Amino acid sequence: DLWPQLFEDCDRLCHDSAELLERPHEPFYRDISAVDELSIQDRLEELGLDEERWDLSEALWAGLCSAYPHEAGLVAALRWHALGGWSAERMLSCSSRYKISGGTRSLIEAIAKDGDFEIRFAAAVAAVETDADRVAVRLTDGETLAARAAVVAVPLNVLASIEFTPALSAGKRQAAKAGQSSHGIKTWARVRGERPCFALAPSRCGLTYVSAEYTIGGDTLFVGFGPDASALDPTDRDAVADVIRRLIPDAEVVEVYAHDWTSDPFSRGTWSMPRPRAMTRFLRELQRPEGPVFLAGSDVANGWSGFIDGAVESGLSVAQAVRGLLAASPLRESEPTAGAV
Repeated sequence: DLWPQLFEDCDRLCHDSAELLERPHEPFYRDISAVDELSIQDRLEELGLDEERWDLSEALWAGLCSAYPHEAGLVAALRWHALGGWSAERMLSCSSRYKISGGTRSLIEAIAKDGDFEIRFAAAVAAVETDADRVAVRLTDGETLAARAAVVAVPLNVLASIEFTPALSAGKRQAAKAGQSSHGIKTWARVRGERPCFALAPSRCGLTYVSAEYTIGGDTLFVGFGPDASALDPTDRDAVADVIRRLIPDAEVVEVYAHDWTSDPFSRGTWSMPRPRAMTRFLRELQRPEGPVFLAGSDVANGWSGFIDGAVESGLSVAQAVRGLLAASPLRESEPTAGAV
């Protein structure tokens, strides 16, 4: 059983999370600037692992980061560890064990029904223009939407694709230019027969984590994660199937499905994974509103950044801030209050 030693090495890597992140949802309660200089790989190298344990830990963190460990900041790992109760076992249980009944779609549909707001599909945003206490959002088709406030909840890697007038602060522009480190893949594979197993492999293999998730008609549906979409195209069925067969001997891959989130212009990466120094340099500035323009979403959350929980946290905080802004300014006749991008 590999999990006990994985948990042990993960706890060693995050040994100072309780000290530095005593309050996990307040990442700056203690001074984290020194440790924020480090990458996850920097800390892995301090552990003195033998080759096998190095490969296992590198595989685990490459999968969790959706990037190579040298690209991801150590504070991101410490934050996950602290949010999981300062325990590697609980961290992985929190982040991957439990799923929404009915799938993520059911949550989205429930939010939409509860909010009763207008939703526009195929309405890409080209620009956000602020004039006094009004915001105009210009779509790529030329249409302009006006409101008193705008909540911009796009991923950080997409932020630079929107033109802001006046320009966002220098700190926000620098954060957008640096971007998140994540550029990995997630893929699903249907394998013939029931194969209740999982596999870990170093990042050089293309997929670092492959695990049985469901059984379908006597077959097994595996989920796989890899750190680099440029090294393995998740939509290339033959390439993905070849890697899976190397990790799971004699696996007969029936079909493969994936979406290339890294190439998608509306995501340009997978989940949030800050680079070294990004937390202390950028997070507070990204959370600071600029007049009636507010950034929101999982990428700028204090807690579970990269998760739905983080998006909810950020949304609640920004909603309160927008409510305060609107309460301080009288509503003009027939004027919309706020919009989300």
